Amino acid sequence: MNTEEIVAKIFSRSWPSADELASFALERHGFGEDGGYHGVSYPGDLDDLDRANGNTIARGMVELSYWDGEIKEVLIPEQLYLQLLATHLEQQDFNQLARKIREFCASCLAG
Repeated sequence: MNTEEIVAKIFSRSWPSADELASFALERHGFGEDGGYHGVSYPGDLDDLDRANGNTIARGMVELSYWDGEIKEVLIPEQLYLQLLATHLEQQDFNQLARKIREFCASCLAG
């Protein structure tokens, strides 16, 4: 499964809503289903126990969790995630939210 397919699977869920997806991304805050089958994690989402168990997410990256016969995780650049999120929002006619995400992505690159 490629990155675009994984992200599409994550975005196809009924939760979080488009507003929540954008808000989480702008706050650099992850989300996940109760079962942990689909979600996104940012470096700041990890706690001391996660780090003690060797879990890390490098700055500028996000971890995608998804179900593909078993729970899997993959790290991708945050910039790619934001671009895919903006495209998804545009496809759903949430153009104002998509614009906010694209502006945020551009500011991340500038900083």
